[in-house]
Parts: sequence; C-alpha cells; structure tokens
Amino acid sequence: MKDVWHSFLKLIDHNRYTALGMVLVVVAISFMIGCTSNVRSLTGDGQSVNRETFEREVIDEDSKLAQEKVRLEAEVAALNVRVAAFNQKTEAAVVSLDRQDEMKAKVLDLFGGAIMSAAEGTINPAGLAVSAVSLLGLIGGITATADNRRKDKKITELANGKTTG
Repeated sequence: MKDVWHSFLKLIDHNRYTALGMVLVVVAISFMIGCTSNVRSLTGDGQSVNRETFEREVIDEDSKLAQEKVRLEAEVAALNVRVAAFNQKTEAAVVSLDRQDEMKAKVLDLFGGAIMSAAEGTINPAGLAVSAVSLLGLIGGITATADNRRKDKKITELANGKTTG
C-alpha cells in the first residue's frame, strides 16, 4: 500500500498547482451548494433575505404600489373634474361679462347720440323716437332673458322633483 500512496503523493507533488486548483474548486463548489443566495431586504431594515423572502417582499411592494397608483389616478380624475368645472364657470363668466359690456355700449351709444344731438341743438324727433324704440327693445331683451332664465330654472327643478316657492 505504501507504494500506491507514495505514487499518489509523487503525482501530487509533480502537479502541485493543478492539485491545489482542484482542491480550491471542490471547496468553492461546496460553499456554493451549502450557502443560500442572499440580498438586502426591500423593507429598508438592512437585513439579508433569501430568494423566497425577497420574492414575497417584491409581491407585497408591487401590490402597495398598484394601490397607490389607483389612489393617485382617482385623485387626478377628481382634479380634472374640478378643473373642467372651473373652466366652464370661467367661460360662462366671460360670456356674461362680454354680454354686459355689449349692453353698456349699446345704451351709451343710444344716450350718447341723443346727448350729442341735444348739445349741438339739432334734436330730431325722428331720431329720438328711434333711440327710444331701440332702448325699449334693449330693455325688453334684457328682461325677457332674465325671465327665461327663471323659467328654465323652474322647469329644471320640476323635472328633478324639487319644488320651491
């Protein structure tokens, strides 16, 4: 037996670096098989976790992010509704302001023409009649519009089942 052992040791001595490399490969493979892969936890506590725990953490975080995304999308939708309502109110206010400015300009134009005629001393009864009829038409249009708004509101209330006195 000594002869076989001696021959083996002689072979290892002759190929010592190859033998050392083989021993290192066996040791490295043993560590790789025996040790589990670890990574830092996603929870931020600094712990090392294995693959199964890491995958559970990924699923949990993914579901939390999906819930937050849904919540944020709902907030964005609500904000968009508020913005649309604001834009509608703004447009309605601008239309109302334009209409009021137009009416003021018409009234001033009517009175301005009559005042200029009076200042010049050339008051024309036909011109005054036209101005009076125009003013009457303007006032009638304003009151008819206001009355129609009131009637539209009343019709809407009746259609919705609300009654006000």
